[in-house]
Amino acid sequence: MEFADFSIQLATQLASSSPVQRIAFGLDICRRLYPDYIHFHQEYQWGDPSVLKRAIDYVSQSMGAATDEDILNGLMDELDLAIPDTEEFGDFATSYAINSACAVWELLEYLLDQDQTHLMHMSTLATETIDFKLQEADETLTADDLSKHPALYKEWEYQLEITR
Repeated sequence: MEFADFSIQLATQLASSSPVQRIAFGLDICRRLYPDYIHFHQEYQWGDPSVLKRAIDYVSQSMGAATDEDILNGLMDELDLAIPDTEEFGDFATSYAINSACAVWELLEYLLDQDQTHLMHMSTLATETIDFKLQEADETLTADDLSKHPALYKEWEYQLEITR
């Protein structure tokens, strides 16, 4: 499967999913990327994992119910301050932490406007994190190697499975 095929299939499946299923998809990505943020925080003593955790917990607890726009905006303001800057840190751990925080941001944005594009961005953040980890483990991998790596296909299959 090529990325374009995956992307079309995922977008189609998300479009036919219920609102609760879409939120569950976003929460799954946030929860899987969250440990990367914790690792970054422990390594650099920078950031605030509790902001991500509170946002994830809020979305989880309000799933299927109306969300409070003021609470979402407040969480986004706090989250904005907890996103690391690559110019300040600039390593793989930073990239993973950025992807983790941005996934949470995208989920909060989705709750505010219901734009499925945010969920697609979250999918990309998850696959980019895998790509970065593969590059970190083996610097000799080419772009072609990465685009055909079994770990990437496994992630695509997983994302498609949980949106069925």
